[in-house]
Amino acid sequence: MAEPIVALRGVAKDYESGAGVVRALREVDLTILPGEFVAIVGASGSGKSTLMNILGCLDRPTRGTYELAGVTVGDRGNDGRAIIRNRLIGFIFQGFNLLPRTTALENCELPLQYRGFSRAQRRKRALAALAQVGLEDRVHHTPNQLSGGQQQRVAIARALVTDPPLLLADEPTGNLDTRTSLEVLALLQKLNRERGITIALVTHEHDIAACASRVITVRDGRIVSDVHETSPLDAAKALSELPLAHVQASEGADKDPADEHRRRQTAPVPFGIYPMMVLGALVGALLGVLYGAIVLGEQVGWIVLIAAVLAEAWFGAPWGSPCSWASCQRR
Repeated sequence: MAEPIVALRGVAKDYESGAGVVRALREVDLTILPGEFVAIVGASGSGKSTLMNILGCLDRPTRGTYELAGVTVGDRGNDGRAIIRNRLIGFIFQGFNLLPRTTALENCELPLQYRGFSRAQRRKRALAALAQVGLEDRVHHTPNQLSGGQQQRVAIARALVTDPPLLLADEPTGNLDTRTSLEVLALLQKLNRERGITIALVTHEHDIAACASRVITVRDGRIVSDVHETSPLDAAKALSELPLAHVQASEGADKDPADEHRRRQTAPVPFGIYPMMVLGALVGALLGVLYGAIVLGEQVGWIVLIAAVLAEAWFGAPWGSPCSWASCQRR
């Protein structure tokens, strides 16, 4: 039998509060073997986030021992745990946590920079990681030029770039719609099945946990069930079976915003805008003439001109907007 990659023995975590001691974890025993895909499920306040923080070396247990890939980490200080995080764990967060002004490639290179890799090595490994998640054509895009699903895939590539033995995913689909969530889960399943990467996924959604081969339920700081799934939900198959209407509703979210912007900028001007602008100018000029005759008692040329220009723009704007032009194309 393979040595466990994660081994918790009698792990407990207590917090001091004004009302007394809060026991977030109570003598938890847990082992995770290499190549497992484990989902940790629990309601808010169940202790799953505390367990995640200890697994990720973000916090230390009050009691008990924690070994990660054969290394005892439970009693290490902040610097020691930071080194272990960088070398042994890849993190995937609900909020992506990408640097907003850097490209997908630069975001993926960042963990390698902390480990002292040369620029050429960082570039090579980051490009390979982005190719694994299907983003080889988006390496120079910044986060605001990517959809939510693409940003999460960049986050997964960043987690993979150091080749860690363990991936920790904290609510990785929490900010995504159903279709994009299944795409992310299908990618995680593929990495687990084809590359044997060990994954621990924390979620409060049982339909997300159904994609894991092992589901651990946490309640009141204790593990109350540990079930091995012989036939976990196949996310790729579920994705292919989504209703057509659901797929069409999600298509807009998956489009590259930068490509959409370029498409709108280069789209031809609809012919209908010209007669509308002429009509607007005539209406504006007429209103200007009436204003001069009724209100001012004389005709003022610049008032008529301004009224014509404003009305021309007001009439033409709806026909010239990208949304209206897109709707015209559909019609």
